Amino acid sequence: MGGNGKVIMRHDFFRRAPIWSTFWHHVLYGTPIFDVYTHIAWHWDITSVRLSKQEATIFAPGHWPTYDRYTTWFQNTFERLKYNDPQITERHLDRALVMWGQKS
Repeated sequence: MGGNGKVIMRHDFFRRAPIWSTFWHHVLYGTPIFDVYTHIAWHWDITSVRLSKQEATIFAPGHWPTYDRYTTWFQNTFERLKYNDPQITERHLDRALVMWGQKS
């Protein structure tokens, strides 16, 4: 978690364990959850196309740029929602996206 901890972590997990790497990124740095279910919800929001669980599988390498696009979308969505409801937290949005992806 030191000054360049994110860089080292991203380098270490460049070619392997895309879900574990984004999970630990979430735990250590408080970034959004990114898994197959949030991927389904995100993809639907930006394209109106629902991915299957298999289609939403996240692969390495290449998961970090996808994760970065997702976190940008997440932050923009969170800011828009927070403007409408100051009570909402990032955790609420994380949980809602996971649940939407699981149920859809």
